[in-house]
Amino acid sequence: MEYKLHGKIIVIKVGANSLVDGKPISHYLNRIYNLDELEGDYKKFVGKFSNVNIKNLTSMALDFAFNVVFKNDPHLPKEFLPENWIGYEAKNLYDRLIRRSTY
Repeated sequence: MEYKLHGKIIVIKVGANSLVDGKPISHYLNRIYNLDELEGDYKKFVGKFSNVNIKNLTSMALDFAFNVVFKNDPHLPKEFLPENWIGYEAKNLYDRLIRRSTY
């Protein structure tokens, strides 16, 4: 079987402490997946919904607000994420609220 691929494909095995071209792998993952921006979006979600009145919250509104952020999450293994990744807190908050929200 012949593939007509253009350019180069580099396959590397990396760990959380790996360096690529002298820089930590986290540097590249942050750039590729915009982790700083994603973390900021998760912080906004947590800030907005931490003290929300559950009686005024529909599951549709909650689903929409969370999934706008969650769809951009690359779901990397924990060892490749920044310390204290707020995505976990956001997901736990979402799970708690969705169980108590109205339809």
